[in-house]
Amino acid sequence: MSRDTAIRKNTFLQSLKDQNRVLYYSLIAQHLKALVPIIDTPRRFATNSRISPL
Repeated sequence: MSRDTAIRKNTFLQSLKDQNRVLYYSLIAQHLKALVPIIDTPRRFATNSRISPL
């Protein structure tokens, strides 16, 4: 998954969380394995950018 795609998916999920927390957490619970890397994306890329510039 490219950085751009992961960030877009994360942005969508954050928007969903702001609009409907019940749906957001239900979706996370049902698809935890697939969504954890997307939810964790901003923190992971922030850490990597401090280690080595891309």
